[in-house]
Amino acid sequence: MEQISKREILGNQLFRYRGHIPLLFMVGALLFLYFKTPTDFELSPWTIFKTTLLVLAGHGLRMATVGVRAFQSSGRNRSHQVAEQLNTSGMYSIMRHPLYAANLLIWLGWASLLQSNVLWFLFFGVFSFYYAFIMHAEEAFLSRKFKEEYSIWKNKTPIVGLAFWKYKKAAGNFSWRIVVKNEYPGWISSFATAWMFAVVLTLKRGLWHWSENGHLIVYWALVITAFGLTFKGLKKYTTVFYEMD
Repeated sequence: MEQISKREILGNQLFRYRGHIPLLFMVGALLFLYFKTPTDFELSPWTIFKTTLLVLAGHGLRMATVGVRAFQSSGRNRSHQVAEQLNTSGMYSIMRHPLYAANLLIWLGWASLLQSNVLWFLFFGVFSFYYAFIMHAEEAFLSRKFKEEYSIWKNKTPIVGLAFWKYKKAAGNFSWRIVVKNEYPGWISSFATAWMFAVVLTLKRGLWHWSENGHLIVYWALVITAFGLTFKGLKKYTTVFYEMD
């Protein structure tokens, strides 16, 4: 029996909590924003543009990947690696880890709101470090399961680079139901992140007044909550999203 390396064990542990780790950094970012930035802190147009571009690019990449993924792969499984088929087409034909690249883009986008190059590169370094362990664990799992098929695909596909000239159209059709079923938690996360930044900036500037903007922030929170509960209910109690898991 092949022995699993300590690096792979750590990667599998980080894999289970890959959705929670960014939240810890975001809490730290919000605390930094509240306690370390001047009261007159303003978001520059360039910062808003960069954040929007990175976040939308990340979500777009995830949608393009998930919408044509192979059966029982590239899902939101947390406890262990799952892959009934090897993804080699679609976004997986131009990079080996499109979903992780997408996650990095999204969180770097939100980190841009701090307008601190030092923190932005720190964010990038830490994320790259722990994702490297996760990717190693995933590749070790795929290598054991798909053997030569995986080796051939790995040797011709960059780990996160965009080899557009190697693009191979996926066999299946793009499915919006699969996208929504798998991606709505990520959309809610981004909406909630934007909401938290708005709350912190409002409190930082001492501008919390119900008649001016306080009610808008509360309504925003209610809309996000309603959005999440609606899709969770549709997924759990209806057959609207009964498609490839």
